[in-house]
Amino acid sequence: MLVSKTLETSKGTVKFEGELEPAELDLVIKLGLNLLLMQGALPLTDSNVPYVPNNVQ
Repeated sequence: MLVSKTLETSKGTVKFEGELEPAELDLVIKLGLNLLLMQGALPLTDSNVPYVPNNVQ
Protein backbone atom coordinates (compact mmCIF):
# COMPACT_ATOMS: atom_id res chain seq x y z
CA MET A 1 0.00 0.00 0.00
CA LEU A 2 1.29 3.41 -0.92
CA VAL A 3 -0.37 6.56 0.40
CA SER A 4 1.04 9.52 -1.41
CA LYS A 5 -1.03 12.35 0.02
CA THR A 6 -3.22 13.00 3.05
CA LEU A 7 -5.29 16.08 3.72
CA GLU A 8 -7.44 16.88 6.73
CA THR A 9 -10.44 18.97 5.76
CA SER A 10 -12.07 21.74 7.77
CA LYS A 11 -14.89 19.28 8.60
CA GLY A 12 -12.39 16.99 10.35
CA THR A 13 -12.45 14.31 7.68
CA VAL A 14 -9.32 12.95 6.06
CA LYS A 15 -8.85 12.56 2.33
CA PHE A 16 -6.05 10.52 0.85
CA GLU A 17 -4.67 9.40 -2.47
CA GLY A 18 -2.79 6.17 -2.89
CA GLU A 19 -2.45 2.80 -4.55
CA LEU A 20 -3.48 -0.66 -3.40
CA GLU A 21 -2.47 -4.01 -4.82
CA PRO A 22 -5.39 -6.36 -5.62
CA ALA A 23 -4.89 -8.40 -2.43
CA GLU A 24 -4.79 -5.23 -0.32
CA LEU A 25 -7.95 -3.92 -1.99
CA ASP A 26 -9.78 -7.19 -1.26
CA LEU A 27 -8.73 -6.98 2.38
CA VAL A 28 -9.86 -3.36 2.76
CA ILE A 29 -13.24 -4.11 1.18
CA LYS A 30 -13.79 -7.24 3.29
CA LEU A 31 -12.84 -5.47 6.52
CA GLY A 32 -15.05 -2.49 5.72
CA LEU A 33 -18.03 -4.67 4.81
CA ASN A 34 -17.57 -6.79 7.93
CA LEU A 35 -17.45 -3.68 10.11
CA LEU A 36 -20.65 -2.30 8.56
CA LEU A 37 -22.43 -5.63 9.08
CA MET A 38 -21.27 -5.92 12.70
CA GLN A 39 -22.43 -2.39 13.52
CA GLY A 40 -25.83 -2.97 11.91
CA ALA A 41 -25.29 -0.37 9.21
CA LEU A 42 -26.08 -3.04 6.60
CA PRO A 43 -28.58 -5.87 6.99
CA LEU A 44 -27.24 -9.41 7.17
CA THR A 45 -29.85 -10.58 4.66
CA ASP A 46 -31.58 -9.07 1.67
CA SER A 47 -35.17 -8.44 2.74
CA ASN A 48 -36.26 -8.20 -0.91
CA VAL A 49 -35.58 -11.90 -1.53
CA PRO A 50 -38.36 -14.19 -0.25
CA TYR A 51 -37.34 -17.08 2.00
CA VAL A 52 -37.93 -20.50 0.43
CA PRO A 53 -36.98 -23.51 2.57
CA ASN A 54 -34.96 -26.27 0.87
CA ASN A 55 -37.34 -29.05 1.92
CA VAL A 56 -40.55 -27.67 0.39
CA GLN A 57 -42.32 -30.36 -1.68
